Amino acid sequence: MDKQDHLKNKFSIEKKERERKKRETNFSIAEKSLLVDLVEARFSIIESKRTDAISVKHKNKEWKEIALDFNSQNINVIRTWSTLRNAWENLKKLIKKLITQENVNRVRTGGGPPVIFTNIRPEERPVYEKVRALLYPVAIGLHNKFDNDVLMSNGEYDMEGGHEVQDENSYQNEESID
Repeated sequence: MDKQDHLKNKFSIEKKERERKKRETNFSIAEKSLLVDLVEARFSIIESKRTDAISVKHKNKEWKEIALDFNSQNINVIRTWSTLRNAWENLKKLIKKLITQENVNRVRTGGGPPVIFTNIRPEERPVYEKVRALLYPVAIGLHNKFDNDVLMSNGEYDMEGGHEVQDENSYQNEESID
């Protein structure tokens, strides 16, 4: 077998492998909602920050159980646990990206109302809101009460930092409360 025949054989094998890997259908809104519900029930294990061998084994076991539950309740398409895990990771990435956009819009020069989920279809919003509720503490970071670009609960900015807005003209320092 010469070099040219070897290359032809190699390329034909790669072509056969690409043909075998068919693209699965997109997740429907109902499937996404079901996936989020199943993940929510096992959230503490799946989203654990631990990466030792035992924790990874537990996470994989939970994903396999999610796949069993998902496929028993879903009649459209049979999904593997790795497909479900990838779908969950993609949902998380999208929500974190949207939260970042929201935060950037909130503090940009010129102000204005923050843009919330503008590029998501209205029928998908409940699913994304549910994922956001699960991820919110992780996605927004830590609160710093001494940061001077904190948005107050009434929607006004406290430019002095560490002060609460009581009315339009008076500020009261947190340390001087009697």
